[in-house]
Amino acid sequence: MAENITLSATEKTRIEGEAATEISGGGYGRTINEGEKALTYASVKKEDGVEYYAKYVVNTEFAGNYSINAVASIRSQTYTTDWTIYANSTDNAVTSYVQGADVTTTWYNGNIKKFGLGTIYLNKGINTIYWKVNAADAANNQLQAAIDYIELTPPEST
Repeated sequence: MAENITLSATEKTRIEGEAATEISGGGYGRTINEGEKALTYASVKKEDGVEYYAKYVVNTEFAGNYSINAVASIRSQTYTTDWTIYANSTDNAVTSYVQGADVTTTWYNGNIKKFGLGTIYLNKGINTIYWKVNAADAANNQLQAAIDYIELTPPEST
């Protein structure tokens, strides 16, 4: 698995979905478009008591509310599984889910979109960001979710 990711103190940092430090519940990297990869739970059978998540360990120079975007599978559809992003604890989740434009892929056929997620609070130093799939939202007991990447923009330094 990947090592800790250091976030830029001045610029947006992209974290690739497949670069997780830990993946639970059978997620895997899959080619989605001309060699690009995403972390997917594609037709993964939901099992009782199993959590489905990817964990990303990041190191930050500044504490504060980081702007966050993600390119991931559509939420709130009958054929996709909902997901959430939080840091360090479920109490520290992203502030919104604003669905943006389609992202063209050959595998997901337009079912991946860019989401504006508002902000998330990160401490100075080591933080753990989770992308968690909502197993209760598995249509026909099958998980269908993917994350291409997360983008984090640091707070403006004062």
